[in-house]
Amino acid sequence: MFFSVYYGSTDEDFPQRAFSSDDQAHFEARLSTFCGAVARSLAHRGESATAMRLELRELRRDDGTWVATHREVVGACDPIDSAFRSAGR
Repeated sequence: MFFSVYYGSTDEDFPQRAFSSDDQAHFEARLSTFCGAVARSLAHRGESATAMRLELRELRRDDGTWVATHREVVGACDPIDSAFRSAGR
């Protein structure tokens, strides 16, 4: 659900969902909505978080074990109820 509703892609062949006219502002707005949903879900369960950082990791199998081959910080909501900000590239 995360990739089809919030993250998405500008690649029309992306299997979950493509946003053909996406830009950084629209991406950050979707991820801000996601951070808010996480904060509300945690509050509903009597839990909380101070911040949320989004990382993507590429994994591969190595002798039966999954190993991270690439890690990228996408951005964060810090504090969690603030707007999502993309990491500098």
